[in-house]
Amino acid sequence: MLSKVFRIRGSNFRMLPNPTSDSWLKKPGPKASWKITTLMNIFYSQLTKFIDSSSSSLPSASAHRLSKITAHWKTITELDCTDEANLSLEVREEIHRALDLQTDYLLSISQAEVLAVVVAHITIVMEVLDNPTSPLNVIVLANKEDALMTYYFQTIRPAVVGIDSPTEGEEDRNVIWISLIFRMLCWLLLHDFDKADTKIVPADLKGSRMPVYIG
Repeated sequence: MLSKVFRIRGSNFRMLPNPTSDSWLKKPGPKASWKITTLMNIFYSQLTKFIDSSSSSLPSASAHRLSKITAHWKTITELDCTDEANLSLEVREEIHRALDLQTDYLLSISQAEVLAVVVAHITIVMEVLDNPTSPLNVIVLANKEDALMTYYFQTIRPAVVGIDSPTEGEEDRNVIWISLIFRMLCWLLLHDFDKADTKIVPADLKGSRMPVYIG
């Protein structure tokens, strides 16, 4: 959601070291990771429905910002991004532009508000994943993009934006959460990981209950 962009403008550079023990592949196959374009299409569909259903209550500035996000994705799809592993330079530039615009927006508002949404999102997702039989765990194991993004939008998002105060600032938190998710998906489209590169966890760290603090 807040990851640094490593791609250099005007380049086809995309490979990064893999920080996990799983293979992140953008090519189809038994070990393929989530298809980001499918996630983005479901995100676009859910966002469009949200804008339509909330048009009367959303402030004009918020509605305009959300509409710009849908316009960004429409522009990207018109350039063809179906083959995620082999995007053209033109498509990469447009994705990079959309990502940078979200970064600019998130840096232009209160950082305390942005971090509050990020913390709330991570906290809620981890609480749900902590239950092995939760719907989210079932979705993750099955690699179902439609179910994942629908669950995020219809269950995780309301829980995040309703924290502390169910009404005050809810519109702002909705825009922040949606901007963060869109930025995350753009980041994943823009970068890739070598299929042979996986993070091997040292045996002495497996099962460790040592607390880790992320600043």
